[in-house]
Amino acid sequence: MIIQNPIRVYSLCSHHMMPIIYDIAFAYIPDKGKQIGFSKIVRILRYIAKRQMNQEDFTQEVVDLFYSKLKPRGLAIVVSRIHLCMKMRGVQCDVINKTSAVKGDFKDYEKTRDEFLTLATNFNHLII
Repeated sequence: MIIQNPIRVYSLCSHHMMPIIYDIAFAYIPDKGKQIGFSKIVRILRYIAKRQMNQEDFTQEVVDLFYSKLKPRGLAIVVSRIHLCMKMRGVQCDVINKTSAVKGDFKDYEKTRDEFLTLATNFNHLII
């Protein structure tokens, strides 16, 4: 299992044209040694986030794209989002919205999914 967390990318809300901050936990299980470089994952996520779309569509598009191109044994993502439109207007609250999507081994095997979720939520930031 290969995990990157947190990957921070920025986007715009498709409804309000206000900034969105995504923190992403991304994991996949390579099949037959087919891997992608760590920096490529970040670059692709940033590229997808440049388009305006809602969080649910962003999450699903990321999983579908990586799963179809990498063809891993499994792929999982959790996207945490700070909606500045919610923080600055409307309800004016600091709620964090989360979406997730899983495919392959992460969907089929609870133990694999639980390992990812444990590692993704207990990540300690390294300070260099």
